[in-house]
Amino acid sequence: TVVLQHALCALPPVIQSAKTIRGEIGYDDMLSELERALSGPQGPHLTATLRAQLPLAMIDEFQDTDPLQWRIFQHI
Repeated sequence: TVVLQHALCALPPVIQSAKTIRGEIGYDDMLSELERALSGPQGPHLTATLRAQLPLAMIDEFQDTDPLQWRIFQHI
């Protein structure tokens, strides 16, 4: 379990660095970036743009919505 605990702490920065070098992003990265943008100084403008372009949303698998996704829904 000590090795597993070490890996859980050590691997995320290594994985993020590799993704950055390759210019890759994953699903969780997209959600984090969207939430950061919605919370930032341009958040109100982004929210208004999203509402205008996408006036309706259907949330599938609502029971699996995590706190990050819920914050995004609340912003929009």
